[in-house]
Amino acid sequence: MLKIFVSGAVTLFVWLAISPVQGKMTWGIGQQAAYCCGSNAYNPLNEICCDKKIFTRPSAETKCCGKGAIKNRDPQSHAPSRSHGLQFSSSLLGSKCDSNSFNPQIQICCSGKIHQKSSELIKCCGEDAYSFTDRNVLCCNGILHKSVPEDSECVGGVIYIKENSICHLSTRPRVDKHCCGKQAFDPRKHICCNGHRHLKTRGTFCCGSEVFAHYDKFSKCCSGHVYNANTTECCGSTIFEKKKSQICCSSTSEAVIYKKKDGHRCCGHHYYNTSLWNCCAEHLKPMSLKQNDRQLKERLKPLMELIPQVCEQKVFLGKVESQTLVETHRYVLLQVLWEKHLNSTDGPWLQFHVDHCGSPVLENGMTYLWEKVNDDYKPLSLPVDLASDVPHLYGLLKCFS
Repeated sequence: MLKIFVSGAVTLFVWLAISPVQGKMTWGIGQQAAYCCGSNAYNPLNEICCDKKIFTRPSAETKCCGKGAIKNRDPQSHAPSRSHGLQFSSSLLGSKCDSNSFNPQIQICCSGKIHQKSSELIKCCGEDAYSFTDRNVLCCNGILHKSVPEDSECVGGVIYIKENSICHLSTRPRVDKHCCGKQAFDPRKHICCNGHRHLKTRGTFCCGSEVFAHYDKFSKCCSGHVYNANTTECCGSTIFEKKKSQICCSSTSEAVIYKKKDGHRCCGHHYYNTSLWNCCAEHLKPMSLKQNDRQLKERLKPLMELIPQVCEQKVFLGKVESQTLVETHRYVLLQVLWEKHLNSTDGPWLQFHVDHCGSPVLENGMTYLWEKVNDDYKPLSLPVDLASDVPHLYGLLKCFS
């Protein structure tokens, strides 16, 4: 590029190439894209040099044949010669490819590997070299793929093939198809759950690799597995049969299944003897301290386990901003993030008190699903992760729509 000053205020940039042999300048082409043909520079994408003469390419497959250029779509129909007329500058002979010398006029350096140039259209793809005119070859994210259909495209490091119907690691279907594991799927008809394709008629929400219908009150999700809530129960990551002889005790950190015993209760994930211990806000203290003993009526559950039964309740998402203890009451300040049938008059802020010992531990800064019963508020869910629980939140919103 040549920088020319015109008058005192205008700067003119002109693209040109300089022949390394005669030092002749050719206007209208940058040196990075130009090759020399005798004493003239040319663009090998659109022109070809044969016997020191520049010809306009009638096609991308044009080759030199003797002193002229021919259109050559069938590589077996003629044995074309190399482009003639290339002349080399002695200054280029000292070029390095990694630690090896090479001549960039007749060779190309691809990530430290030297390849011979059969034409000026040879380019690098990672460590490999290929020509723009090569058939069934595609460079995708620095990897040269061979024996691929000519209409293949590279998008995001993946090769898309028009007629393909099966998804592989390196190739995928084109146009209106997406990949779900090794299968193609249509988002209008299917849902993809962890690489497994399901028809939407079976459900529209994922539970691990399975699918379920959020409107089915007995179909629940437990740690990536669908279970029947009519006959089984979820305790943390374990599904167990509903029996009068078993009980699940859980906290925000753990969930444990115990065999039921007389005179025992849950305190968080602990199952304690009420004659030995008192429970207050999921913490155990010796009976000798004479502290109020409270049992939680219901344990907090993952958000997905609460759908769809909460769809008929006055629920809302509230972020715990602050807590303070006054005698036996815990005052909670919430920021309401979403509500249904709450009709709060205090804008996004809500303050109320709960029985301290009879309520679960709440963490400041965490968001929970809450229920309003008359004038009382109680948390229903374990802390909601607003990022990973997006599908569950969508299910929550869906059941109210």
